[in-house]
Amino acid sequence: MKLFFNPQSKMSLFLAKVIDLFWLNVLFIVTSLPIVTIGPSLLALNTVAMKLAMNEDSGMIVTHYLSAFKENIKRGLQLTGVLFICSGLVLTSSYCLSYLQNSSVFIGAVSLVVLLAIMSILFLFLFPYNARYEDGLIHSMKTSLQIAALNWQRTLLVVGCIGMYGLFLTWNTFCFALGTLLFLLVGFSTVAFFVCKQLFPIFIQYEKGAAI
Repeated sequence: MKLFFNPQSKMSLFLAKVIDLFWLNVLFIVTSLPIVTIGPSLLALNTVAMKLAMNEDSGMIVTHYLSAFKENIKRGLQLTGVLFICSGLVLTSSYCLSYLQNSSVFIGAVSLVVLLAIMSILFLFLFPYNARYEDGLIHSMKTSLQIAALNWQRTLLVVGCIGMYGLFLTWNTFCFALGTLLFLLVGFSTVAFFVCKQLFPIFIQYEKGAAI
């Protein structure tokens, strides 16, 4: 019982983190409902997730999230535009793939997979980067891909874990229902927290002037 009543016990700290991630997830979903605000929402999500990864934000989730959302509306809307353009590019490529024939289908499919992988990695790293630094749009995209490439072990870890979760969702109907429920409860915030946990040491090296 002491594990539950001691606020400094590992169990209490774990439960507090889960509660923080739950409220962060709720805030992200609610502020993303208008769709066009997904950029500011992702920046606010990653701003708070970075604080949680640094153990700085327990108990102040709502205040810090809303503050980050308001401060990043303009920059977030720009990132929303980039997100929509990239998504449109992937959808257009998928549509064009259906008109290819013979060997061109294989080449087109490989190109589409590569494009999708690059964009997925870009946005996994782009929003945490922009949540921590104020940078130009093009330069931040370039730097995010650079960080992902130079730190390929952490990139593979992040992509691999997300991929395993995707496989879990497709395993059977029960796994899909359970996985979807968990994602709606803590999914977005947990992914952001995990990515920020991996990027935080890299950012510290970056800030100290060390080679990333």
